[in-house]
Amino acid sequence: RVMDQMGQMIRIAEGTGIALCHENEKGIYGDNAARCHDLLSTFPQLEGISDPANFIQCGQNTLEAWALLNSRIKYMHIKDCFADGSVVPAGKGDGHLQFLLDDFRASGRCNVTIEPHLSVFDGLKDLEQANNRTQIDDYCYPSSDAAFDAACNALKACL
Repeated sequence: RVMDQMGQMIRIAEGTGIALCHENEKGIYGDNAARCHDLLSTFPQLEGISDPANFIQCGQNTLEAWALLNSRIKYMHIKDCFADGSVVPAGKGDGHLQFLLDDFRASGRCNVTIEPHLSVFDGLKDLEQANNRTQIDDYCYPSSDAAFDAACNALKACL
């Protein structure tokens, strides 16, 4: 079903100048490296988005995922976490963010999106399934502005 629906989206987008991308989001078919690879191999027109924290939260080693998917990654979501799934600033968790960013940049790519998730913002609970919520513990900030500042500073430290 996933492949059929993705194929339909690819056909609709053909010739429009719109680039379709797949992110390794939790709780979907393309959540781990093998299934991301399946999608990206089946649909060469599809670009990859790597979110290291999502890989960790799905039990996927980020270095193994990077080795398999690196050449197909168009941009990265900057989000890190511990093995228990708790979100932390970039470079503070188990995502090997420093290595991934260094390798990404060394290949001439530079497109990133900061996804702090360091404090619960209104609507996050509506984006995630009830049994698969993002844990936010040690790095919780008094406001979204403070969380975003911390996320930006952590990314700057990695660069």
